[in-house]
Amino acid sequence: MNIKKKLKFTDLEYSLLVPFLVFIVWFILLGYKIVNQPFIWDDLHVIRVFSFNELISSWLGNWESSGVETPSYRPIAIIFYSFLGAIFKENFVFLRFFIFFLNILLISITLFLLLKFKIKRKVVLILAVLIIFSKIFTTLVSWFTLSALTFCYLLAVLSMYYFFRWLEERRNTDYLISLIFAFLSIFTREEMYILPLINLLIFTYYQKNYFKNVIKNFSYIFPFLLISLTHIILRKIFVVDAANFEFDLWHIKFGGQEIGLGNFIKSIKASFLPMGYWSLSKIYFFQTLSFFVWTTLILACLITLIIKYKLNYFNISLLILSLFFFCLPNIAIERSFGIYFSSIVSLLLISLLITNIQEINFSSTYSYLANFFLKIVAVTIIIFGVFGGINRSSEHLKTMNHYSPYIIVYDSIFLFQYLPINKVKIPKERLKSKIEFLNNLKIFNLDDAINYKEKKLKSGVYKFKPLSF
Repeated sequence: MNIKKKLKFTDLEYSLLVPFLVFIVWFILLGYKIVNQPFIWDDLHVIRVFSFNELISSWLGNWESSGVETPSYRPIAIIFYSFLGAIFKENFVFLRFFIFFLNILLISITLFLLLKFKIKRKVVLILAVLIIFSKIFTTLVSWFTLSALTFCYLLAVLSMYYFFRWLEERRNTDYLISLIFAFLSIFTREEMYILPLINLLIFTYYQKNYFKNVIKNFSYIFPFLLISLTHIILRKIFVVDAANFEFDLWHIKFGGQEIGLGNFIKSIKASFLPMGYWSLSKIYFFQTLSFFVWTTLILACLITLIIKYKLNYFNISLLILSLFFFCLPNIAIERSFGIYFSSIVSLLLISLLITNIQEINFSSTYSYLANFFLKIVAVTIIIFGVFGGINRSSEHLKTMNHYSPYIIVYDSIFLFQYLPINKVKIPKERLKSKIEFLNNLKIFNLDDAINYKEKKLKSGVYKFKPLSF
């Protein structure tokens, strides 16, 4: 029997199998460290069973009634958190594996959508390796609270998939399903206001023309835009304390503060870096090494491709536009955990570069050596992306651990400040367990936690803050 024929997978099977196998390797190297990581920080009160009145009030007011979270309008997020609380209760081990599953499912559907866009399988394979070993993946799976963001992204990808399927097959049910998923995604997290713009780019990609049937295309995009506008209006009506954009003749403000492009540019740069955002203010050897090798080789390959290879500039321009759109939410608020989609696009561009650089054939006397050298360069890029990502992810897990001085302070703020004043609702068993944990560390109030943090930080073990890029 022909082994190759026997092992031939459909696109769906391939997109499910590849992320799962890469995840197994990631789990052996990193993931096992957080299986027994309990509830921390916002987890203490947002992942629980919400009452019927709380669920209803989230449609008519602030998403979280205690007032300690960022004011916003996220009614679907509360339903999702309540679902987690009802299913998993205090079993954080099972909850962790569910979140692993949710993130792998997100990556699988993302890869399947890319295969539908005619992206080659070897490109998808490289992308799966780079994204799973990147810092953003570890960020999303290391904090239970971010599961709602993963859920939001999953809904958004499904909306994109059914929108593209509607373009191909013109079945109205696919268009309707895409709208439903868009509604659920946007009403989970406002980060997906940009979904109508992404679907517009999908439309443009399908038609292979920027200016074909512009008005007609907009008529199909308008219902998605209407969902975003509806959420913006309801947010303004029901959550009066929520930050909003303000415009005058010379400035754009968000929440009363003037905004610039700094956070937007930072999120774009971070999206290209599996090893995390590199800065002159904090230089660490391995991160610096992986950053410089990674960026130097990528720039060298890019220059080589521009000179020697015929690039598809139309598709590249659409990818760059999608990168800009996915980073737009960071203009308002800088969020290190909000760059999944922009990281997918950035690492897809790099995966395409790695694949294309290997397809260059030199016709000189030393063509064999030149082609072999390019293959070595391509493999080196992947290696430094992976090991740089492992290093930064390991540092992130340290700072997100329940023994981390940062987390100790955040937990203490909830227990000793928010609990008595803001009446946050923490399940009794979880509250008792957290109090015992802190007391065993001789922490009985917020001052003790701050002193604990100051002593621990002097050790130099904790290089990054929990929300660092």
